[in-house]
Amino acid sequence: MTQRATIRLIENGQATIQPWTLADLQSCTIPDGAHLWIDLVGPDREGIRLITQRFPLHHLAVEAVFEHRRRPGVSIFDKSTYVNLQHVKRNGAEVSSVPIKVFLGSNFFITIRPDYPLPVERILGRWEAAPKDWQTYASSLLYALTDILVDDLSLVTDELEEALQREDRYGSQAGRAGTPGSSVLERIYRLSDQVSDAYAIAMPLRDTMQALLGDGNILDEISAGTYFHDVYDHAVYVADRLENLQDLAQRIFDMAGALINLRLSDVSKQLTVVATIFLPLSFITGYFGQNFGYMMSGVRSGSAFVIYGIGLQILTLVVIVVLLARLKILR
Repeated sequence: MTQRATIRLIENGQATIQPWTLADLQSCTIPDGAHLWIDLVGPDREGIRLITQRFPLHHLAVEAVFEHRRRPGVSIFDKSTYVNLQHVKRNGAEVSSVPIKVFLGSNFFITIRPDYPLPVERILGRWEAAPKDWQTYASSLLYALTDILVDDLSLVTDELEEALQREDRYGSQAGRAGTPGSSVLERIYRLSDQVSDAYAIAMPLRDTMQALLGDGNILDEISAGTYFHDVYDHAVYVADRLENLQDLAQRIFDMAGALINLRLSDVSKQLTVVATIFLPLSFITGYFGQNFGYMMSGVRSGSAFVIYGIGLQILTLVVIVVLLARLKILR
C-alpha cells in the first residue's frame, strides 16, 4: 500500500486542501487560530516520523498506530490526545470495522487509516454545522468524525433490526407463517452473527465517547461538552438497541428451531401411525401366505377367500383405527 496524505488548513470556518507533503510540515506556517487536518492513508514509519517532527505526538501513541489489534479507546497526554476509533462496514452478510487512529492537539488534527473511503465530505458538513467559535479548535473535527461514526453504526443497526423483524413472523405469527426450513435457520444465524459483530463495535465506541468526556482539555473548549455529550448519548442508545437485537435474534432462532423440531415430531408420529396400521396387516398376510398343507387346502371357496383374505384385514384395520382414535393418536 502506498502512503498518501491530504493536508487541509482549517481557518475561518473553511477547510482548504494545501499542496503540501509531509516533508513540508517543518517549514509550513499555521496562522493563529487555525489548525491542520492531516488525513494519512496507509501510513509507514517514515511518514509518522515526519509528522512527529512538527507536532508533539507521544511516543506511546505513535507505537499504538501500528498495533492493529489494540482495543479502541482514548489516551490523554500533556500536549496531545490519541483516540483509537472504528468505522463500521456492512457488506452483504458481513459486518466489519475499519480502524481510524486520531491525534489532536492545539493546532493539529490527524487521522490515520487504511485505504478505504472515509466520508470526508459528510464529516466536513457536520463540522460546518458546529458553532463558529468552536470550529477554531481541533476537537470540533473530532466531534464531527465521531458523530458520523455513530450515525453509520445506527444505520447498520436499522438494517439489522428490519431484517430481524422480517424473520420474526415465526414467533409473532406462529401457525400462520408456515414452518421454516433449514435455510431460514442459516439466515437467522447469519443475522445473529452480524448483530454480535455490530455490538462488538458499538461497545468500544460508547466507552471511547465516555472517556472523551473525561478529557478536561476538550470539555473546557467552547460548546465541546454539549456536543460530545450528545454523541455519547447516541452511542449509548445504539449499543442498547444492538443488545436488544441480540436477544431478539436468539429468540427468533430458538422459535424457528422449535417449529422445525415440532414439524419433525409430527412427521415422526404420522410415520409411526402408518407403521402401526400396516404391522398387523403384514402379519396376517404373512401368516396366510405360508405354504403349509393346511393353509393351501383350507381356503377352497370364494367366500373363504373373501372372509380370510379381505374381511379379516379390513376388520383388523378398523379395530386399529378405532383404538388409535380413542387413544387420540390418530387425528
